[in-house]
Amino acid sequence: LATSCASPIKTGSTKNIPCTIDNATSLTSPFIYKLYTYGTLYATYPSTGTTTLTSYTFPNVPFNTEQATVTVKLEVTDSCIGNTVGSTTCNVAVENSVLTTVNVTNPNTCKDTIQVGGATCQLGYTCIDQFGAAITCSAPTWTTTAGTGSVTVSTSGLVTGATAGTATVTATTGGKSGSISV
Repeated sequence: LATSCASPIKTGSTKNIPCTIDNATSLTSPFIYKLYTYGTLYATYPSTGTTTLTSYTFPNVPFNTEQATVTVKLEVTDSCIGNTVGSTTCNVAVENSVLTTVNVTNPNTCKDTIQVGGATCQLGYTCIDQFGAAITCSAPTWTTTAGTGSVTVSTSGLVTGATAGTATVTATTGGKSGSISV
């Protein structure tokens, strides 16, 4: 029996778990696939009756609890005599989201340049976790660094041109920062 469990996955996400019988010719009667997660039987295929399929993928198996290692056990049972004819395990690390990146965004409504003397541009931000997914995070602290020019930035990311040239605006939250040049 063979399976593959890519790891890690995000707490609260689902994963397809494939199962393939390596030596299906040795099976002389129909069988039942069983999937165990978190130490308990999660699902059987088929839910009633038996099958002769030599591979099956359990769809959308939920992993709702953070755990360093979840052992996924697959078992094939001979339907006539009820014996386990094969089993295999693989481990999945289930992790909560962790902020890894802050992206500062300059929406299309902002021009490439901000006019000095009152023109403004509203910047935004997106927080990204270790899985590359956008996550909710605390509002950032906005700061500026003068380059050849300077800008001011409000607590909401509204940028106002102060002197001609370029400057850097940085958003910091959760110990991570992202910047954009304006």
